[in-house]
Amino acid sequence: MRVVDAYVITQINGHGIYLIELQFWS
Repeated sequence: MRVVDAYVITQINGHGIYLIELQFWS
């Protein structure tokens, strides 16, 4: 997943950094 894709998803879901960390670290 690209950083931009992760950023867009966080905006839609409203979970911010939490979701980005899940994408990068899980």
